[in-house]
Amino acid sequence: MKWWKFFSLFFLCLLLAGCAGLSPHSSAPKGQQAATVIFSPTDCDSLLACLEESRELSRNDFKAYYKRVALEVDKDVSGSQLQLICLSLHHYASYKQFKRGMGMIEEYIEFHPEERQSLQGLYRLVERINQEKINRWSQRNRLMDEKETLEEENRELFDTGAALEKQIEQDSKRISELEKQIEQLKNIENIIKNREL
Repeated sequence: MKWWKFFSLFFLCLLLAGCAGLSPHSSAPKGQQAATVIFSPTDCDSLLACLEESRELSRNDFKAYYKRVALEVDKDVSGSQLQLICLSLHHYASYKQFKRGMGMIEEYIEFHPEERQSLQGLYRLVERINQEKINRWSQRNRLMDEKETLEEENRELFDTGAALEKQIEQDSKRISELEKQIEQLKNIENIIKNREL
């Protein structure tokens, strides 16, 4: 509920700032009150504030917080849906958590039509992030496939190289033996020629 406190404090500050803006030296004509802007926060504002607030969470704190909020969502605790959506957009969220949050945004928009306008843009952004994750995943898979293919080719080349080295070694021995035999034959030929003389 920490973010509710932050949200309440933020709203109170905005209210006080609005009241402080009403001074007797305003530019409105006498007898007329100056126009005031009333800020009515949307659920999208709450989500963005939650994202900023949860940005500094450690991985372990995030896991514990997500687990607690997921249990609250299962028990249908008020406000827990927005908190879980917020946490699903955190940089420590797994893809499964991200997808769950994405589905919850869709549901939330469906059951809260008054928030459609503010949340629709956020949902489009989340869809774009999801598409980028899918693209990165498929590119990673393609690169892994290429890596495996290259590794297999490398193994085959290594095996072929080892076989060729072994063949060269055997050929060298065979050549050495043949050279010895040729030398012996030359010696025999020389001996025969010497006898004939």
